[in-house]
Amino acid sequence: MRIVKIALLPVLLMVPVLFAQSPETKTTDQVVTRIDFVAVEASETDSRCKTRFALNLAAGVAFPKMARLSEYTSWINGTSEGDIRDIEYQGNYLGSFEYFLHPVLGIGAGYEFINAATDGTVYFMETPRRFEIDLKTHGVFGLVHTNFEVLRDRFALGIAARIGHYWSSYTESENGYLEKGDDTSLGTELTGGFLWLAGCHISVGIEAGYRWLKFGDYVVAWVSPGNPPAQADFTGPTTRAILSIRF
Repeated sequence: MRIVKIALLPVLLMVPVLFAQSPETKTTDQVVTRIDFVAVEASETDSRCKTRFALNLAAGVAFPKMARLSEYTSWINGTSEGDIRDIEYQGNYLGSFEYFLHPVLGIGAGYEFINAATDGTVYFMETPRRFEIDLKTHGVFGLVHTNFEVLRDRFALGIAARIGHYWSSYTESENGYLEKGDDTSLGTELTGGFLWLAGCHISVGIEAGYRWLKFGDYVVAWVSPGNPPAQADFTGPTTRAILSIRF
């Protein structure tokens, strides 16, 4: 019996060693597991966020110069006791499609619609008449866009340059009397914007910029001294709200 006890003694001494785990091994295993988890998670996020295309929709207002048009309406107001207002702002809407050559550099093309109008009452032989001028402008443009993500990739600063070809229609009416004309012109715009990245595919934000666009002859003569051609100068600051969908 004494011999059996002595023989079992080494086995009993090894049991705690077999089932014990060193603190170093345990800590090392936990660290490796966390690193692996973070690496897999980052890999999945990067794969999900690698987008090359963007569809941008924007709407806002612009503040054109319209100096010659204001001179014309002021002359009418002065000669007919009218109250035609100046065109101080106009609505503009655009959509564009972009391809990103690099995460911070994109190129694309788009379409823009600009709507501007003014109206008022004029008097002819003490009889009130309704006077209106309506300008509808369409354009197609190419663009170059840079985009820099900041603040832990939740926000982005962007700069865009656009150049395009625009065509505009001019309509002047007074109690049913109509004058219509058309003109075309090249236009450019530079903008800077701020985006909130709501996710990998959706961004919303605002942009502000400056546009250069002028129509010099709508082939319509203004009824003012010298009968100058109807003109419209859309040059001026622009502001817009933006929705960007990336895929």
